[in-house]
Amino acid sequence: MAASVTLPQNQLLDRLLKSGRWNNKSEIIRHGLELIQRELEEQELSPYPDSVLSDAYRQWKRKDWDTDAKLGRASARPATGELD
Repeated sequence: MAASVTLPQNQLLDRLLKSGRWNNKSEIIRHGLELIQRELEEQELSPYPDSVLSDAYRQWKRKDWDTDAKLGRASARPATGELD
């Protein structure tokens, strides 16, 4: 999985990495996600009730799925040789 970060976020990741607490940027991001997960569990909050997303996706039309696929490809890293 690839994730995009802004320049200031990348600079923060670099500073945190230099602290020596983490071995790579992925570890820092995983740590942040663990903190968010703990926060949600403590507050007993869920971003959405279980049925909301499945109900929403069930209403999608073919063009919605096509658009979603295009956006996914556009936000992904280029395939090997794609930019050559």
